[in-house]
Amino acid sequence: MKKRTNYDEIASTYNQRYTGNAYPGTLKALRRILSEERHHKVLEVGCGTSHWLKALRTIREISYFGIDSSFNMLKKSQHPDGIHLTQGMAENLPFSDNLFDFIFVVNAVHHFSKKIAFLKEAYRVLTENGKLSIIGMDPADSRNKWYVYQFFEGTFDRDITRFPTQTQLEKWLLRTGFKILGIEDVEMIHDPKIGRNVLQDAFLKKNACSQLAMLSDKEYKDGLIKINDKLNTTDGENFKFENDIVLKMITAEK
Repeated sequence: MKKRTNYDEIASTYNQRYTGNAYPGTLKALRRILSEERHHKVLEVGCGTSHWLKALRTIREISYFGIDSSFNMLKKSQHPDGIHLTQGMAENLPFSDNLFDFIFVVNAVHHFSKKIAFLKEAYRVLTENGKLSIIGMDPADSRNKWYVYQFFEGTFDRDITRFPTQTQLEKWLLRTGFKILGIEDVEMIHDPKIGRNVLQDAFLKKNACSQLAMLSDKEYKDGLIKINDKLNTTDGENFKFENDIVLKMITAEK
């Protein structure tokens, strides 16, 4: 079993996740923060293919920076104008103290091997009163109902271990020295797949999400067999494969 997702291997297909859902709530939340006060330098940690940085750079007079551990993900960014990219680790940010006004993370903090170390690094490189926003899913939130957890054995239990809960993040932030400014839902995804439509789900592909990418080939195949077995039952054509995902954002200030 793979314990970590190899994003160098899946970089070529990563952006397919935005085809069916552009995550407008996430972009709206980030834009709101940038519009609330003047920012000079903004950093995305775990920027991947620079999807969010590209969407935000229409806000002028800001220098945008991104860092990711995967060279191929950064390469997929195609060196966008106005964005400074660096390969590196979230737990050891290669930037000087008090450099950034705003740091954000989108659906990536669960990949950081040393989450508290990252928070300490974020605190270090933020200016006084600089802000940090972390956006992501909390599998422990009962509102999340995802068929992947139901049909692919071990994915839910693994995510409960990988993903910090909102309570954990709050405690870690406060312990690091941050002040919590707010917690809010920024994305409410309700997109159930009915019957065989589930087979067209972009997130069902092996490398479309970390939950499936971490499975062995056999584990992935076993999950697909379970889905097909369900489709072949009497109610299979009308079966609702649940797909309710809530993304939360916690924002803190140095």
